Amino acid sequence: MSIPLLFAFLAGCDPLSSDQDLISHLSRMRPELERIRQMIEEDNLNGRIHADYADPRLPPARLEQ
Repeated sequence: MSIPLLFAFLAGCDPLSSDQDLISHLSRMRPELERIRQMIEEDNLNGRIHADYADPRLPPARLEQ
């Protein structure tokens, strides 16, 4: 669960950003990242989430979310 969140965070960051820039960026992304975390818990994925893999138990509508 933490690995996808880390990649989502790093994908939107400039590697030379200041600490304050990174803190601000994470603060802006926090609601979206929290929603992803909640969805993982709701769907009981037990860490099985990946950009190239979808749990076969998840309906297409949920994947779109």
